[in-house]
Amino acid sequence: MSVVSRGDNVDVNMIANGTISQYEPLMIDTGVTAGGEVIRVAATTDIPYGFAQVDAVDGQTVSVRIAGVTGCRVGVAATVGLLAGIDGTDKTECTNITESGSGTTLTWVYGQFEKTGVTNDIVPLRLMMFRTLT
Repeated sequence: MSVVSRGDNVDVNMIANGTISQYEPLMIDTGVTAGGEVIRVAATTDIPYGFAQVDAVDGQTVSVRIAGVTGCRVGVAATVGLLAGIDGTDKTECTNITESGSGTTLTWVYGQFEKTGVTNDIVPLRLMMFRTLT
């Protein structure tokens, strides 16, 4: 694993476990005890690690953005200034996070949209990953 810093952006080179597409949210593969491998986020309960900066297939090196600004494929909607999280339908996409009102649903926040977009657009996302109640 190597770390590359370019201005505000920080990328970590990891090994892809499976096929990964550019701008997909990734998590550390907890099934690999040696570490150093990433897989696509597949569920709303997965802990995000960063976003792929290149396409990769199983066993290839993939650059993972863990800080700074990344591209993100829009699921339902992206509104500039709103918080972004996992899309409930397609886990490889991001969408606006809305509060349920109950304040009891744990949600992973990927960051903040820097541009408005519609389904399948690639928009800039300022990374600031944390978990919150919505």
